[in-house]
Amino acid sequence: MSSIVFTGAENQPKTPSSCDDVHLLPCRLHYTGPANVSSYFIKESPHAESTDQFSTFRGHWMHGVKFEPEKKDVHIFLAKESSCSNGSKRIYEVEKKLDSFTVWDEDIVNPSTHPIFRTVNHMNLAEALSAESDNEEDEEKTLLVGAGTTAIIAGLYGSYSYTKCFLYECCINPWIEPNISGMRAIMKDTFYGQHLAQQTVPTAIQAHLANENPSKALVMSFHGWTGSGKNFLSRIIANNIYKKGAKSQYVNTFVATTHFPHKEYLATYQDQLRSWIVGNLSNCPHALFIFDEVDKLPVKLLDTVKPFMDHYSNIHGVDPRKSVFIFLSNAGSEEIARRAWEYYDAGKPRESITLKEMEEMLSLEAFNQGGLKTSELISSHMIDHFVPFFPLERRHVIECARDYLKTQTIRATSRQLEQIAESLTYFPKENPVFSASGCRNVDKKSDLIMQVEDDGDLI
Repeated sequence: MSSIVFTGAENQPKTPSSCDDVHLLPCRLHYTGPANVSSYFIKESPHAESTDQFSTFRGHWMHGVKFEPEKKDVHIFLAKESSCSNGSKRIYEVEKKLDSFTVWDEDIVNPSTHPIFRTVNHMNLAEALSAESDNEEDEEKTLLVGAGTTAIIAGLYGSYSYTKCFLYECCINPWIEPNISGMRAIMKDTFYGQHLAQQTVPTAIQAHLANENPSKALVMSFHGWTGSGKNFLSRIIANNIYKKGAKSQYVNTFVATTHFPHKEYLATYQDQLRSWIVGNLSNCPHALFIFDEVDKLPVKLLDTVKPFMDHYSNIHGVDPRKSVFIFLSNAGSEEIARRAWEYYDAGKPRESITLKEMEEMLSLEAFNQGGLKTSELISSHMIDHFVPFFPLERRHVIECARDYLKTQTIRATSRQLEQIAESLTYFPKENPVFSASGCRNVDKKSDLIMQVEDDGDLI
């Protein structure tokens, strides 16, 4: 059985917390040595009338509560484990005594349930039981804070972390449990007209997630017309990697017109984007980043994320190689539609179009327009797969309508499905084959037509 020894405790004067604040953060850092902590941990000024404390660590909000023992016989030491520790004796070098320190967590800190506060309660309970049985005098109690804390606090905190991850989402199984077979099945049953996406995306994700030490992040760029399924596939991916699906805190979606609407603020956006990515990767290295409307992003903004997609194991203190980046763009839509029309006009099935013949064209189109224009992501070959999304034909629209009405517990007739498909706009004018909006408006058109039929009216 090992023993625990404290050295230097008797010679340490108490240090008022106002002189040198000590903070207990709910994270584990794989880093030693000096660090510019103030650039990562930013404490907000509390309101004068409130005792609540707030801070951000790598972009993540945290709540804080000051821990200050009520009893005088509870001492707080700031200590670290000595290099002289061995299997039978653990030695801690006390650096200073404290009046108090601040406990931080992503959730509101509840003193009745938080392990640090419970530690002192356990000490008081043990003291009370001892006094009842032995009627001995009170003994002084010590609470250790520091890098070498592995006794009762560590045990309680480990139990707390396990319980927290049982109830709340964490970056571990079962919250992250890829279901590639489920992804393939859903794509086969509900994802129409996109044979190259079906062939490429699940396999690429499976290979990346199965690799425990990937050389870089997986980066895919989806290109195609509105309503062709780019966002739909992104949701399928999220729903089959994370238990909470697209609502997972580890799924991060950026929309060009919402998050980066003003091109003149490029420098500010670059700083914000870099900070967001670092913050989310520090929260979970298996994060998914989705950039929508890439063709509307300020030019050169995405060059900011290039280091996170390269073959680096440490960027700003995080390892991005297990993450996944997906770009959604309309760039190249006309060329994709032209290729689909050429095959249709020649009587060839669109399923015979190969990824190889599309990728070079898409990379060139993306490099010459939109948010990826002249981007280093393309010139440096950071994007692993350019995936085309072809315009949908009438037969695909009918399948989308059928699927939607099933979710509404409506069994539609062939006539009703044809009527829904007929309500959409098609191109080209000389031979309207492709839906101009894909399946995007199918739900509203279906609702309208079914309601009109219920009312006995005709459109």
